[in-house]
Amino acid sequence: MSLPPSVKHEFHFHTRVLRDRVVDEFYDYKEQYCVVCETLRNPELGVYYCEECNYDAHIDCVIPKVSPHIPKFHHIYQSIM
Repeated sequence: MSLPPSVKHEFHFHTRVLRDRVVDEFYDYKEQYCVVCETLRNPELGVYYCEECNYDAHIDCVIPKVSPHIPKFHHIYQSIM
């Protein structure tokens, strides 16, 4: 089973796209946050990203909300990068 290339749900207006990595140039490289759980995230790992809002979220913070039948993938996605 693979990750959906894009997701949309009621907690955000725009569609978020799966990206291999997102580094926010406005913040220190070590201070990249997931907007869903508000914890630090590794900018070298995949995220679901809204370019219009500069909104990024851990894969495991998004997938259970939009596709509860899909198991957690963050550890799998991390290992294939």
